[in-house]
Amino acid sequence: FNIFLLKRFFDSIPEDIIEEVGRVMGYDRVPATLPVGQTVPVVRDPNYLLQTKLRNVLTASGLSEAVTYITASGAMLSSFATDSGEVGILTPRPLDSLLKLVNPLNAERPFLRNTLIPALLESVAANLRHQRSAGLFELARVYLPNGRNDLPTEVQTLGLALAGQRDELDRFSSNE
Repeated sequence: FNIFLLKRFFDSIPEDIIEEVGRVMGYDRVPATLPVGQTVPVVRDPNYLLQTKLRNVLTASGLSEAVTYITASGAMLSSFATDSGEVGILTPRPLDSLLKLVNPLNAERPFLRNTLIPALLESVAANLRHQRSAGLFELARVYLPNGRNDLPTEVQTLGLALAGQRDELDRFSSNE
């Protein structure tokens, strides 16, 4: 009779009935058993593996990973303008064709970036105020416009920025 009421209440979902029986009788009365069966082997995405290897190689080479804003200002991008007025490095686009956010977090940076370099250079410049040299990399997406009402193409990109005094390769030198 109790099962009938539980079935009616839970609409015959077996897992809910079992859980309710366990709750009413007490979870401490349920025997503890280990799960049985085979586990599914983990297959990593090749892009993830490549990104992990890149991060490991670059950090082992002495670079630091940077995480910069995904937005940029017109002034940041115009530093990398071509003669025809397009902004960007690998994929230059007219500034007015870049995706502009309606309500950006920073009103001075309304555009979704189409290159990583301006933000990386900004970070390197900030680092150089405190140390002799700086080497940063960023592995992140850039956003390439496809049209006025279309979503952008997101491209995973690697950006590198190195600046400052160069040290000689000498394992006995004190890098100070």
